[in-house]
Amino acid sequence: MLLAMSSAGPPRSTDADKHSGQRILCVAFDVMLAETRKLLLQHAGYDVVLVMGSSAARQVAASQHFDAVLVGHDAPYRERADLLTWIKANMAGVPIIALQSSASETLSLADYAANVYDTDEWLNTLRKALE
Repeated sequence: MLLAMSSAGPPRSTDADKHSGQRILCVAFDVMLAETRKLLLQHAGYDVVLVMGSSAARQVAASQHFDAVLVGHDAPYRERADLLTWIKANMAGVPIIALQSSASETLSLADYAANVYDTDEWLNTLRKALE
């Protein structure tokens, strides 16, 4: 457990403590972005399983429990839509956050959408999805 020290009193929990134990399936389609996203999620206190592509996501999700799924933006629409359909059918109740590169891009099966270029936005969206 991480603690932040305050000169005003006893240690207090950090935001990372709040997310401790919450498992995120991070589905990426770009290797460079994947590692950065994983590090950001870990820094925020999440337990992250990173997979590359839809096939790997299905294989891992079929055998493990996750509290949320974060789906990257850098794949053809149809591939992402098919993955979301599979997640909805096989991971009932698990929130899906789809990262998108523009406001006009929508994946109606995602529970939440967030701007891929605004890290604070998608981390806040994930936090809200898990409340």
